[in-house]
Amino acid sequence: MQNLSNEGFYIEYYDSAGLTVSNTTVDGAGGFGIYFYYTGEMPILFDTCTITNSFSDGVVLDYGSENVTLRGCAITNNGDDGIETYSGGWDLVLDGCTITGNSGNGIYYHSDTGYAGGDGGFITGNTISNNSCGIELYHSSFLTITGNTIENNTW
Repeated sequence: MQNLSNEGFYIEYYDSAGLTVSNTTVDGAGGFGIYFYYTGEMPILFDTCTITNSFSDGVVLDYGSENVTLRGCAITNNGDDGIETYSGGWDLVLDGCTITGNSGNGIYYHSDTGYAGGDGGFITGNTISNNSCGIELYHSSFLTITGNTIENNTW
């Protein structure tokens, strides 16, 4: 998918046995590369995908988005954060991803609405480089960050 006027993927209230997206590229989305909104507890896996050159964030997990795994993905050169949680991101797993060259943070785990945001989950084995900030945490808890390479970020 290239040069999209809005989001590359918009996933809302996904209620089934699960969703797997593999070997897919989202390039040049006019908004966010992938936007999750109230996806519930069903497992969602993005495996070996590329999200690049989006106008805004590469990946957003908004209210009620949980049980999302990004494995072996490249999230690069997006106009804001590589990955942002906003009152979502419960049980997020980022495993073996490359998150680099984004104008904002590599990963921004936060909640500004009073709801739990970025609670639980694992950030493991990723390369996070050449972003504004590698990982920024705000109102986040029960998160495991281990085995990552975080380098050459602005601050």
